[in-house]
Amino acid sequence: MKANIRSACPWLSLLMLLSLVLAACGGGSTSSQGQTLHVLIGYNSTYPAQQRQWMQQIASEFQKATGSTIAWDTYSSSSEEQTKLQTSIVSGSGPDIFSFGTTFVPTAQATKGFTVLTDQDWQAVGGKDRFFQQQLTMAGSSPNQLISVPFVMRPFAMVYNKELFQKAGITTAPTTWTEFVQDAQKMTNPSAGVYGAEIDPSDSFDPWKIWWMFAGQLGGSFISQDLKTAQMNTPEAVQAVRF
Repeated sequence: MKANIRSACPWLSLLMLLSLVLAACGGGSTSSQGQTLHVLIGYNSTYPAQQRQWMQQIASEFQKATGSTIAWDTYSSSSEEQTKLQTSIVSGSGPDIFSFGTTFVPTAQATKGFTVLTDQDWQAVGGKDRFFQQQLTMAGSSPNQLISVPFVMRPFAMVYNKELFQKAGITTAPTTWTEFVQDAQKMTNPSAGVYGAEIDPSDSFDPWKIWWMFAGQLGGSFISQDLKTAQMNTPEAVQAVRF
């Protein structure tokens, strides 16, 4: 069985999901003791030591609960993530559980290599009610085609530097996009290396998500409603990128 984990409920959620996969591999019986589950997750280059500690804790608790072990594997880039997914689907072998971000779930589901979770499966992990409903909207292509269980949640936030606001004479945070642009222009001082707004273009994940958000607010979409035509060069998409 291949299952997909995605975007933090407590670590207990992961243990419950691992047990769910183990039960499926063992046909729902108790004979699954001694098996090894192979789990693929993204490598955390910012907190590698903490991630190793977390993996050891999960593996230890899982072994105590089931008598089985976990073999961890990691990917360090979106391209490596894609390659390992495609290789697993083509070969018919690979990780029992993949850890993906919500935006990668449609790609995973399009391979048709992931198990659609049943009502019984959801009960085994505590029921759908224990998760935020917004998380479940990205757990599959439709409510009856869910292939993933929410495992962590990383909300996006827009933050601002109060010191820079004060230096520019700005007393409150902007509430419209027009104010956002005006305030950013007031704070920008290229000679001092200070800019009113920033985003890391080298980040392989975040920039396009913000681009997508702006395009959506302008009434655009990256792909046509029939899912057959890319619309990356529409006026709305271009305006979003320029903004």
